[in-house]
Amino acid sequence: MLKTGKEKKKEIIMSLPSVTLKGNLVDDAQVKQVNDDYVINYTVATNNRKQDEKGNWVNNGEPTYLNGSIWTKDGTQANTNGKLLTKGTSVIVTGQMRTRSYENKEGVNKTVVELLTDDIGLALKKYASK
Repeated sequence: MLKTGKEKKKEIIMSLPSVTLKGNLVDDAQVKQVNDDYVINYTVATNNRKQDEKGNWVNNGEPTYLNGSIWTKDGTQANTNGKLLTKGTSVIVTGQMRTRSYENKEGVNKTVVELLTDDIGLALKKYASK
């Protein structure tokens, strides 16, 4: 089939899976400058929970650990937000999951799942007065 210059190229766009999760920060967030951008890296631990026969929420299995990153061009914002994300803080995170492959120092190929963060905030229920 002959194509003319008037035909438009079709573009296939695939979106990454979106997630919202609640968990606790494993360590203090780390802020780094990468060229003209800033990145806040953090790790969040989440638990799969279920209700027992008495209606109490209990952990069901081992925690899942996810590495997340927040990118910004504003260094002041990155440093301020990075200081708020401290070990043990209960957070709610929304973002997209992605996989990335790399070769480690020993030459072994590794694949990791990461969370490209759109939004992160305190899970205030934990901090509410009783």
